[in-house]
Amino acid sequence: MAENDQKPNLIKEYLRRLKIQEKSGSFNDYAERLTHLSIIRDILASLSAEGYASSEGTALLGTREQPLGTVTWGPPDFVVLREDVLIYVYLVIGPTGALTATQLQGVWTDLKENPALSAVATCWPEKNYPSAIIDSFTIRNYLERPSPLILPTDVLVPLPKAMEDFFQAQLVDWQVSTTNLQLSSRQRIHELSSDLRDKIRERIASEKLRNYEIAEKVEALRRVSSTDIEELVEKITAMIAKEDTSSRSLQELEDLIESLCQR
Repeated sequence: MAENDQKPNLIKEYLRRLKIQEKSGSFNDYAERLTHLSIIRDILASLSAEGYASSEGTALLGTREQPLGTVTWGPPDFVVLREDVLIYVYLVIGPTGALTATQLQGVWTDLKENPALSAVATCWPEKNYPSAIIDSFTIRNYLERPSPLILPTDVLVPLPKAMEDFFQAQLVDWQVSTTNLQLSSRQRIHELSSDLRDKIRERIASEKLRNYEIAEKVEALRRVSSTDIEELVEKITAMIAKEDTSSRSLQELEDLIESLCQR
């Protein structure tokens, strides 16, 4: 009986190793990946005291499994969740900070196919596992750059810090102010303004339907006012009316959005 009880565990381990081997180009790569994934598993488990829950990606995403022998980006090596912040974790075997066009496209596909996914963490098998967190904003920028993309060392931080920094950034980014803003009298393009205003309102309404668990996000959505929307509409339509897409104007728009989030 004891022998029969042991078989399911052996089968599970065998299948897990096959999935690891699928992502590895050679036996040496396979052995290296297996070793590092074991260490990363322990690192992520140590974050449970901070409220993070982690699991091997293939255990949760079996429906996305590819036939053995097919080299693909996903499913992720690990899935990490804290409150409503969901992150996929990938171990990248290769030069530290380097991401190929295929890998970047894989990140883009992950973010596009899973609306609940907050970001993708890529880490490399060096001391402390230097990592980069890529969300839906940064991936667009990365896809426009020549590949392979080489991330500078100053943006790579140890995996636990990368996870915590990204989580904390979700709280900061959602600090929406109730300050009454004085609207300027910029030229309006009425049809465009109306359409843009409707799109922003639709997006906010859609976000309010999501089941956020982070109190700051819930409060931020509650505090978004019609004044905030009008300020954005006014700025964007004025830029379009003047056909002004200069770096300065785009920076002003970015500054405006940031001020709405922080005041």
